[in-house]
Amino acid sequence: MTSPAVPDPAGSEPDADTGLLAPGWTGSPAASATGDRAYLRALLDAEAALTR
Repeated sequence: MTSPAVPDPAGSEPDADTGLLAPGWTGSPAASATGDRAYLRALLDAEAALTR
């Protein structure tokens, strides 16, 4: 259970790239192509391809 005084980082900015692969800079096409969302999308696409 979390304290109500602690803000939820995931809920504050849904497009924030704050994970393990987060770069120190953001906003470039390379950052969006290699961010956490792109990595997860590629991972899920590969898993879906294996089920076909």
